[in-house]
Amino acid sequence: MQTLAFIPVANGTRLVTVKSLFARLTINMSPFAFELPSLYLPFVTILREIGMQETLTNTYARELLLDIQKACGYQRLNPNELRAVMEILDFMCSGVNQATDGSEDIFDSVIPDDGCRLVSAVSCVYIDPYGSHLLSNIDTSRIRFAHPDLPQNICNTLGIKKLSDVIVEVLLL
Repeated sequence: MQTLAFIPVANGTRLVTVKSLFARLTINMSPFAFELPSLYLPFVTILREIGMQETLTNTYARELLLDIQKACGYQRLNPNELRAVMEILDFMCSGVNQATDGSEDIFDSVIPDDGCRLVSAVSCVYIDPYGSHLLSNIDTSRIRFAHPDLPQNICNTLGIKKLSDVIVEVLLL
């Protein structure tokens, strides 16, 4: 039953697995995860036993991102998927969640790159104000950039390096 998509969500337009359901969900994670429709509240106990989560945790959010990466392969995220991934990352990196959930695992998370593909966070750099001045002088095909809409606080929390820290300027005489 855990792998069978049998719960209708989104006004009955989609069927999802129990793993994609939450009893309470504070962020919009569609099209990847949904809050349990009120029609199914009498069955909460059964759904919990087969894998429904009560609320989103950092550990589960990280696992969800890794599952999304596996499902998408190297395909680009569409705008709705990108928005959901950004909300998940914001949830994981917010100060409220870090103190209560094992957040040390978020450092090996996945993020969207500048091509909207999910990649390992440590394989990317983000363009900081000083680093943006260096872009015209470097071969950017050798560097993987984080998505430009990814906030700097999320990049810092996930340990993504700044472009200005990665590039070394050399003066040639």
